[in-house]
Amino acid sequence: MAIVRKRLANKEFTRIDNFVAQNNNISDYSVRLYLFMAGFKDGFQLNDAYVAKALDWSRSKIARAKRDLVEEDLILIDKVDRTTYFLYIGTSKMSATNVKFHWDKLEKEPEKFEEICQGKPLQYKEK
Repeated sequence: MAIVRKRLANKEFTRIDNFVAQNNNISDYSVRLYLFMAGFKDGFQLNDAYVAKALDWSRSKIARAKRDLVEEDLILIDKVDRTTYFLYIGTSKMSATNVKFHWDKLEKEPEKFEEICQGKPLQYKEK
């Protein structure tokens, strides 16, 4: 099961930029999976069986699409335990790695929600 986490915002809409559709490094079915996953609210619990049924895809096709999206840093999968992971969904303006960085910062300093969500995006730095 994946728990969806996207770019932090307090708006009630999903915004998809053209970068994903124009990215020639990912397959068309990867774009479709990205659009499908990005449409869910933060905290939505998603699993491959649900995706397979909704899109009428095999699990191997889902795995290939995820691999494409991970390689482009449009999604990041962070395993929490044996059956649970966080699915961070990035955009052209904020990579999935940077989305995770923001969520991690928010979990450490929840009192700074407005600053973290509304301020200038924090810059993830490799250690």
